[in-house]
Amino acid sequence: MVGCEWVDSVCTQFFTENNIPFTKSPIESFEGSLHQSEDGRLRVYQCDFILLTAELVNIKFDAVLDIQSLTHINPRDRKQYGRVIRSLVKE
Repeated sequence: MVGCEWVDSVCTQFFTENNIPFTKSPIESFEGSLHQSEDGRLRVYQCDFILLTAELVNIKFDAVLDIQSLTHINPRDRKQYGRVIRSLVKE
């Protein structure tokens, strides 16, 4: 499972509250960090979603769930948001 969250403390809180041992490492290509469960089955990228690429996450998704996209994405970023979604999802 792969996720993306803007706020670092929310990522840490998620793993801590669910008692999931994790590591945190910087994302080298831009500002952000990767929170990953010790078993590697869960990854949460703490960064601007618009910056995610399939190469970075090393996977193409079956589906994307984004409950805040309609209310939190700046109108000027909506086309870019759509391009990012299309690039991350399997055909």
